[in-house]
Amino acid sequence: MTPEEIINEISEWANASHAYLSNREGYPRGYRNGISQAKVIILDILSKAHHTSEEEKLFPIIGITKQELEDNGFDTSNLDESDMLTMADKIKDALNDTGYQDILNIVAEECMNIPRKINTYCPMCRNKNVGYNNSINQYECYSCGQAWDSNLYVLVEYPEDTLHFEDNATGYPCFTSEDNGARYVTEFDYINLFKRKPEPEQYFSLIQWPNSQPYFELSPEKQKQCEPVLYDEKALSDFGGSAIWVPSSLIESQS
Repeated sequence: MTPEEIINEISEWANASHAYLSNREGYPRGYRNGISQAKVIILDILSKAHHTSEEEKLFPIIGITKQELEDNGFDTSNLDESDMLTMADKIKDALNDTGYQDILNIVAEECMNIPRKINTYCPMCRNKNVGYNNSINQYECYSCGQAWDSNLYVLVEYPEDTLHFEDNATGYPCFTSEDNGARYVTEFDYINLFKRKPEPEQYFSLIQWPNSQPYFELSPEKQKQCEPVLYDEKALSDFGGSAIWVPSSLIESQS
């Protein structure tokens, strides 16, 4: 049976009536109640399975059969299902060890001509062998190990050189800094230029309405660390007038 046929059969069983069970000899009411609870659990699992997003849907990469081994001259007469599962796992491990990510990128980019999103190369080594780690919400480079967060910004100001960002209109100007050229740029752009990670105190987040409201109500001392989006037309257009730049350290202390 295919996975779809199996799911359909389970679904039919879970949705079928089981009221008759308490009336049959040898099937007490408690048994019917147990089956009822089991069906509730199964239906909940099936409901979650049906809500898998398009991005999370799995597509099989490779399958292996005994016939393939026979075609390659191997004797499979003594192999059972456990042996085949072990072989499948070892092939998967071998693919990961010998550059699965490289193969994926080559096929997607060079064979299928699938366009890349912006900044999907490593800002440190410029390798395109990168991926997104959902567990920590960061991009990671599989070549040099560099990680970066696309939602984090870095405040760049003297003594660091901000001229490159100004000339290319990268990021957003900071009006609270003593440096007239200070700008908020993405962590990617910062690493891409300076080839190093920013200092922890340089990190900022752009908080938009309604999540920004608590930061407008902070004490005057903490308010000085933040900067409302008021004077830059691009920032106003991109984020709205109720957005505010907040140091990451202050967000952590408030959580």
